[in-house]
Amino acid sequence: MQEADAVVVGAGAMGCAIAYLLSRKGVGVIIAEKDSIASHASGYALGGLSPLTTTSQGLEGFPTRLACESLRLHRSLYRELKKETGIDYHFKSPMPRLALAFTRREVEYLQSWVSEQKSEGLRAGWLDKEAVWAIDGRISRRILGAARCDKGVLDSYKFVLALAQGAEKHGAQIRYTRVTGLEKEHGQYRVRTLTEDFSCRKVVLAMGPWSGEAEAWLHMPVPVGPEKGQEVRLRLAGPPFPYTITWSRYHVETKHDGVIFAGTTKEDAGFDDKPTAESRDDIIKGVLRMVPCMKNADIILQTACLRPVSTDRTPIIGEVPGWPGVYLATGHGGRGMLLSAITAQLVVSSILGSGSNRYLEPFTPARFLKTHVDL
Repeated sequence: MQEADAVVVGAGAMGCAIAYLLSRKGVGVIIAEKDSIASHASGYALGGLSPLTTTSQGLEGFPTRLACESLRLHRSLYRELKKETGIDYHFKSPMPRLALAFTRREVEYLQSWVSEQKSEGLRAGWLDKEAVWAIDGRISRRILGAARCDKGVLDSYKFVLALAQGAEKHGAQIRYTRVTGLEKEHGQYRVRTLTEDFSCRKVVLAMGPWSGEAEAWLHMPVPVGPEKGQEVRLRLAGPPFPYTITWSRYHVETKHDGVIFAGTTKEDAGFDDKPTAESRDDIIKGVLRMVPCMKNADIILQTACLRPVSTDRTPIIGEVPGWPGVYLATGHGGRGMLLSAITAQLVVSSILGSGSNRYLEPFTPARFLKTHVDL
């Protein structure tokens, strides 16, 4: 049985970010991954880092101040990881974003949103339709205006790969095996897998939409399940879009290599992660409303992935009741790339006892235990 200071289960953005920060502090880490690095949602995500959510499609319960802090942390992570690993995952911030309005109701909502952000000291503004067309004349002539704010972007797969390689450079080990159980043993924990067992004092469960498997190990609810999201990647002749363009749940964004990411869907399809023609057509319909000239684009790839979503649509972050030293980091939905930095910092600070836990209180796994007992 191999020993380590900590075992991190899951090699997506959350698990690799936590493993990287722990190993950088001198903690001996084993990452246990059943498939491969960033092989699910983390590897197929848009890579948008948008702390200001202009629609109700975002996660509730995550304070804007922490989301903004996470974007700030991404800036320093990029410098460190690029230097340590040589991997350029094309982080860019600020990247302007335009949230389009087609109806008077959407105008009123977005103008109110802009005012709210300004009152909080955050950068946001309203553009009339002429100002939007001056930025890019390819945007639909049917719009009434747009809200403008800043975000960040990165290549999600390369980001997670850089985290994993950075962790390895600091001594972390990656084991490709499926975890099957967790047991208390002589003041430590035994992490059981299909191929070998690990002994450690700290465990982080960052298992994405499969986090519910831990219910049988922890004997408490871990109400996280999959939300299917699909994207279409396209190529279009002409200059790249200088802004991320959004409307409702749809977006258009040109990546560093000129490929346009268009999406997205939010589907309750269980663990089915196969792309569908219906979702492709839905995405294209939304994209054409925003940018009609996209009818000339070539479809080069369609992807689907499963995002981890909790029943109250708020991330689950923190120590598990009755399991000192065992932490959950899951349930971030479609904002996992953005929130990976702040989540890793909060979890690692808690593990090392180097920071206050007050920011973790709204995300505690104990909230589901209380609900379970009340029922």
